[in-house]
Formats: sequence, structure tokens, C-alpha cells
Amino acid sequence: MELAEQVLAAQLSPEPVAPFAEPEAPRLELAEQVLAAQLPPEPIAPFAEPEAPRLEAAERALAAAVTPPTPTPVVPPVAVPAPAPPASAPQAPAAVSPPLPAATIELLLRRGEDLMRIGDVSAARRFFERAANGGSGLAALHAGGTYDPRVLHALGARGIPPDRAAALAWYRRAGAMGVAEAQARIAALEASP
Repeated sequence: MELAEQVLAAQLSPEPVAPFAEPEAPRLELAEQVLAAQLPPEPIAPFAEPEAPRLEAAERALAAAVTPPTPTPVVPPVAVPAPAPPASAPQAPAAVSPPLPAATIELLLRRGEDLMRIGDVSAARRFFERAANGGSGLAALHAGGTYDPRVLHALGARGIPPDRAAALAWYRRAGAMGVAEAQARIAALEASP
């Protein structure tokens, strides 16, 4: 191995490595002057604390933006002839929200139906209940379906317990709002074991 190293060392002529030399001071100064002429310095403004009145105004604006809006007055509940479900069972809300525009109800229904198709029953329930509270009888019917054991079984829903009392309450509400199918669902649910 040593012989091979000696042969290689004899074939390669060593190149001297020049040590790093610091640039001459006049050349360095000239380069700094050229750069300074090409890049005009931008003055840096000193940091100033905001004035107290402006700071207080900003804090008030932020507090106003974060403060929740005042609640709207509650419309008296719609009378629904139905027995009260047990206290532990979810039930149809007693207070009805102000009527929603038809386009909003349609969007809420469509989103609820989309969520039901993918099996997200609890999220769909929220959309249906919101639309029902806004005046949609069809949404009340769908909200009842999110509690109905027969509907949940047909969907193959898992992890969401059925609630016959809540389903009946929503179906009765849908019936009171003029949805004919509600009576058939009430009869079927009451007849099932």
C-alpha cells in the first residue's frame, strides 16, 4: 500500500495553497462606498408608544367586536298537543325562533340531508332542528327521524341511541305544522315494540 501511495504522490504535483489574504483596506472602503451609493439608507423611525386616547379607543373597538350581540326577544311557543316526554329525554324545544327565509330553510334541509347520507346523524339533527325552529314542518319531520329507532336502524347508524319520545315529539310538531306524513310515522312508531 505504501508503494502505491508513493507512486501516486510522485505522479501528482502538489499545488501550493495560498493563504487567505484580507482585502486591502482601501479596496474594502471603495466597495462599501459603491454599495452605499447603490442602496440609499432608509431611515428607521424610533418606536413610539401609542397615545393613551388612541389605545383606549382601540381597546373599546376590540371589546365591542368580541362582545356577543344582545339576544333577540323570544317569540311565544307554538302550542303542540303532545304529552311531555320524560325529563331525561331530549325533547323538541318549547320556544320557536322567528321564521327563517325559505332559502335559508332550504339550505339547512339540504345540508341535513347530505349529512344523513354520509351517516352523521347528530350533525344532521342540528340542521333539521334549526330549520324546524325557523318554521319548517318538513324539517321537524326529519328531526324526528334522527331520533326514530326505525330510521336509525335503516341507516345502519351506530353510536347514536334512538329516542322514541323525542321522535314522537318532533313528529307531532311536524303534524301540527301540516305535514301529512307525520301522522303515518307517529302511528308506525306507536305500533312498533
